[in-house]
Amino acid sequence: GFVAANTNIGLAEIRSVNASTDTTEAGPLNPNARALVAFNADSELLPVTRGGGVLTALSVPEAGRTVLIAGTSALLQLEGWNWQDMALVPEFGLHVVVPRLRLNSALFPGQSEARLAEIRRSTEARLKLLDDAFESAKAYARARAADPATPVDTRWEAMRPVLPAREGAVPARPVVMHADDLAQIRFALDFAARHGLKLILSGGADAWRVADTLRERQVPVIIDGLLRLPMRRDDPPDALFSLPAKLAAAGVRYCIADGGRD
Repeated sequence: GFVAANTNIGLAEIRSVNASTDTTEAGPLNPNARALVAFNADSELLPVTRGGGVLTALSVPEAGRTVLIAGTSALLQLEGWNWQDMALVPEFGLHVVVPRLRLNSALFPGQSEARLAEIRRSTEARLKLLDDAFESAKAYARARAADPATPVDTRWEAMRPVLPAREGAVPARPVVMHADDLAQIRFALDFAARHGLKLILSGGADAWRVADTLRERQVPVIIDGLLRLPMRRDDPPDALFSLPAKLAAAGVRYCIADGGRD
């Protein structure tokens, strides 16, 4: 069967009914959020999805407007009595959302330069918050390794598997960074190299622009849907449709998701 590589299935039932939606936690840093324990094994969407040939899904915590670290995804088979039975990989990867870095003033008509500068400062503050979170998690991991009696912090504890256990080591779990624009992708690559992360790129509309780097660093790409408009006015109409072929020609591993919809 097919594998849905980026979906909220099991976390959202009826979008207009808040009580049936458990995709997003409050606040920007939620590494301790786990899709597995929020997964609804009795969802009416599961048999419909199976009927369409999708037998396995990566259920991903959703990023709200202010979320930077959304939580940990789970790979589940879509048949079973409960989420314990359905879990294939209970904790797959930590999902990080890269803020939009390219500020297009045309999207903010009538805004003063002071307002645009405020937006830039807000983006810089969010990037620093993200960097500080990983630095705090690394300091916590070192403290726990040196003294197991160190009090447990559930947020930083959830990030320990994505950090290298020692200098140069490969982390046990990947970080999936959601980035489409070239500036976002470059930030994700630099961020992963700086913190020693095992990176997977999700979104990747501009991934073909740095395909050689992605191949060299062995960074796979989850293409977040093809039925989207091009990123720029001067891009060809088939820019997204031709993206898989460009990545394949460059030797980059990829898969095609459905845009994160249920």
